[in-house]
Amino acid sequence: KLQQAETGAARRQPTVSLYAYDHYLRGVADVQLWTQDANRTALKHFYRAIEIDPHFAPSYGMAARCLSQRKTANWVEDVDKEVAEAERLSYLAVEYGRDDPTALAAAGLALAFVVGRIAEGGALIDRCLALNPNIAWAWLFGGWVKAWNGDPEEAIARVNRAIALSPNDPYLSSMRRAIAFAHFVARRYALAIEFADMNASAPQNAFNALAIVAACCA
Repeated sequence: KLQQAETGAARRQPTVSLYAYDHYLRGVADVQLWTQDANRTALKHFYRAIEIDPHFAPSYGMAARCLSQRKTANWVEDVDKEVAEAERLSYLAVEYGRDDPTALAAAGLALAFVVGRIAEGGALIDRCLALNPNIAWAWLFGGWVKAWNGDPEEAIARVNRAIALSPNDPYLSSMRRAIAFAHFVARRYALAIEFADMNASAPQNAFNALAIVAACCA
């Protein structure tokens, strides 16, 4: 069944250019490394994929995802420039990928987190999940948006759905961090500290986890 699915996917390549798709996959791999150098390299791959195939929506979404990661890790060098670029990339991802779950989820996170349009970003993530409810990191992104919007219970439910779908996910520490933040929003500070402490050793989450602990103890 897996072989049949892969064969079908190969026949339905999401881009006219295998070179664009190769750069896209390399960028996705780099994003998961959570280092500043890897983030820069990922952006270069996504921009190269866009250059080769300007209509390949996931590349726009994942480039916006890189800018979300830069904000999370405090790597932003020019705030206004990166906010404007995140907005541009997100809207192009939606324009070319109205039915592409990856493009919609990544664009939704960038609009909510980087640009500050929480409702609009959340709507895009919801649209992604309606198209494909089996994308763990889309549930994670949706959980963050719910927490930012003051709905911690729904945030935790969404993140738990993400964990159930992918219990060994590379973003598992991010999932726990999202739960920590949701408990913080709900003023359950002991639980917020508990979940934040789980991630203090994870390089991509250490700063954020410790910030949650400090806020709870303040």
